[in-house]
Amino acid sequence: MRIATVVVAIAANVAYVAGSVARNAVRFDSGYNLTVSRNLAQGLGYTGDGLLSGGAELTPFDPGITTGPTVLVPLAAGYLFGDAGLWIARIAMCGWFVALLIALFLIGRRVGGTVGGAVAMLAPLLFDVTMGIAEEGFQGPTDVLGEIPLTALLAFAVVAVIRRPYLAAALVGLAALTKTVALIAAPAIVIAALIVLGERRIAALIGRAAALSAIVLAPIVAWQLVTLASLGFPAYVDNLRFQAQVFRIGGSGLEGAAAPLRQARLLLDAWHLPAAVAGVILLLAVVVAVALVWRSRRTIPSVLRSLRQRPVALTLLAIAAIGVPWLLWWLLFSTKSYPRYVYPALVLILAAALALAVRELSRLLDRAPARPALVIGFGVPLALLVAWLVGANIVAAWNPASTTIQHQLEASRVMHEASDDDAFDYDGLAAFPNAISMVSGLTAMPLDGRSPERPMYFPGGPGSPLEWVRTSIEEHCGTELFEAPFMYVCEPRPAR
Repeated sequence: MRIATVVVAIAANVAYVAGSVARNAVRFDSGYNLTVSRNLAQGLGYTGDGLLSGGAELTPFDPGITTGPTVLVPLAAGYLFGDAGLWIARIAMCGWFVALLIALFLIGRRVGGTVGGAVAMLAPLLFDVTMGIAEEGFQGPTDVLGEIPLTALLAFAVVAVIRRPYLAAALVGLAALTKTVALIAAPAIVIAALIVLGERRIAALIGRAAALSAIVLAPIVAWQLVTLASLGFPAYVDNLRFQAQVFRIGGSGLEGAAAPLRQARLLLDAWHLPAAVAGVILLLAVVVAVALVWRSRRTIPSVLRSLRQRPVALTLLAIAAIGVPWLLWWLLFSTKSYPRYVYPALVLILAAALALAVRELSRLLDRAPARPALVIGFGVPLALLVAWLVGANIVAAWNPASTTIQHQLEASRVMHEASDDDAFDYDGLAAFPNAISMVSGLTAMPLDGRSPERPMYFPGGPGSPLEWVRTSIEEHCGTELFEAPFMYVCEPRPAR
């Protein structure tokens, strides 16, 4: 039973990852993030293309990019191998997903044994973060985004806090360097670490809390010092102000108004289920959780007094203390309706819930071996629901609702051959240079003022409504090679 469950969980995740590698396109956010890695490999420093920061010029330490150096700096090594950098980056991001699965298995095993660990590994396959795969959407493990690395680091922090509380604090610091929003999880891990350390003297408790907090903040402070030294004080202040705005509204781009009802509806829509069905299941889950708490009400005080000796209870409370504030932040304060922003909270909560369900069903079977129907009545519907959600996400990975990587590769071929291919379907290609330029390997605007040595790609031709596109073509383009919807390729103008 245990081995079979582990094999099924691994096979499901392999199918999901394979679909992501084989089919998922390079989207705007992934392409935009990869400009940093590519520019770094080309000697241009930690520099983004500036489109999300109010300009169309290379922007050092681009504050519009919310994915941090823990992800983007290592990926620069792939671009030392030329155009293979994109594929190296996609495979490397799958490595973060594998790390997440390992951490979820360890959490689940602590709560529900080996079967609990295996079931917890299915948590990333339950939540539909694609939501129709908008340009800001999240498709799967190959996306160069911070959500999966961030979730992996937080999951390992939850694992480590029981025996290595200072390591857990360091992992939260790295998670915050991956995406600043991870600071929401810092209080939960610091408090859990203080409980494990077991210090009762006030002065010593304050000292350890300060030490843990310093460890959490150390990676962020170090990176901010690097940014300050690179930009200079005036530019750094502007950069920091933009970062604060991004953190406040929950993403880069235009600031809008928080809309809790819209966010709640999006959350209900993100399950490959009708919203009404998802709402009913959520309500049932809340009722079951309340019933479990009520059943244990007499033992809760003693559990809270002895959390240091109860790793399962401390793990579950730490995950709840991470997930609930995270969900409230997205529902009440974030102005961005991107379901991927709650991915870390939901994956951790789902992993803990699945492992806890295995634990409770096992206990119920042990207590009532003559009444297996009671276990079947709860276990079978849960297993069918999990199987449906997992299967739907695997199918979605292999059949994306929009552009595929094959479509982008074909667009790259058309551009390189400079052929007037009337049969090619241009619909679905992003009207931005980042994604398609990453696939084609062509130089994309903006430049740093130097003339490129290879053909250039623009998201439109001389008649583009974007002024910076028209100006850049006039300034940098020589011979036109190819023009089509969203695609304009030219030879660089010879140096004067």
